[in-house]
Amino acid sequence: MENTTDIFRESISDLALPDDAAPENCARKATALANLAERVEQLDLAVALRNLGGVPRVVACLSSQHAALRTRAADVIAISCHNHPELQVPPGQSTSRLPRLVLRLGPRPT
Repeated sequence: MENTTDIFRESISDLALPDDAAPENCARKATALANLAERVEQLDLAVALRNLGGVPRVVACLSSQHAALRTRAADVIAISCHNHPELQVPPGQSTSRLPRLVLRLGPRPT
């Protein structure tokens, strides 16, 4: 039986790999994002992603030079936030961080 916490920790760790031209890094990051996307639809697991510090690393993937990683990262964020209002507005804040997220997207890498 899989240990979801271990999968999350490994996936979050893989998202910290350099975003360079190394195909193995891109493949590991893509697998990590796919693993997260599979699991974050459940509220408890979406919250776990935030609690384990995975959200900033997923958001960082939105700036990847690889379109597939940007797409997968956006998918993880969308799934996590869908129907989970507490993930849309961080505790103690009255506004969402989504405007900052949109600004982060900025121009596409060339």
